[in-house]
Amino acid sequence: MQVLLQMTVCNCLLFYACWFSLKYSRDLSYAVGTI
Repeated sequence: MQVLLQMTVCNCLLFYACWFSLKYSRDLSYAVGTI
């Protein structure tokens, strides 16, 4: 049960890290494009 919980937390963190990096890179490219 503990291992399953840790895997779920790791997957959630990984998902959020990917989502934030994608969102940040998109916003950054948009900001650079407007300059």
